[in-house]
Amino acid sequence: MSRTVLITGGSKGIGLACAHRFAALGDNVIVTFNSTAPPDSFASVRCDVTSVADVDAAFAFAEERFGPVQVVVSNAGLTNDGLLLRMSEQAFTSVIDANLTAAYRVAKRATQGMLRARAGRMIFMSSVVGLLGSAGQANHAAAKPRRLTARRIPCPKAQSTTVHGCRISCASPMTASGCMPA
Repeated sequence: MSRTVLITGGSKGIGLACAHRFAALGDNVIVTFNSTAPPDSFASVRCDVTSVADVDAAFAFAEERFGPVQVVVSNAGLTNDGLLLRMSEQAFTSVIDANLTAAYRVAKRATQGMLRARAGRMIFMSSVVGLLGSAGQANHAAAKPRRLTARRIPCPKAQSTTVHGCRISCASPMTASGCMPA
């Protein structure tokens, strides 16, 4: 039986690789994008994950098209690199909002249906940059490791826990060629 899978930031890199993998398993895949449209082979919806309304609309689109969302991959994010001394408040907070607060927005919306069904899967993409640091990426490094600790997951590799039938995982993959650190 195919599942409904929603992948934020699924138009390129790690998100697109996840979309291809879920599609190969026979799942119904919906990818969100903000600036770069995904390949036509996937159902897609524009979604700025810093907007509650956009996140709600993406879930509504997925639910109308394929039914309840059973798997969420929270992958969307951005970088706005710069040395901490020269980084503006806006550059720092925009990355925190897109990389950390957006994961909360997506999880909160996904939880509505998953807890009711007492089943589901949430996968949060973290970053090795958040664990190891990288010059000029203080904002990125501050946001991404928090995804690892959001469900008290201490290990940087793929780890998971189950809450009320919902499996919650976090992965910290290496960078994909030609893409921003994930």
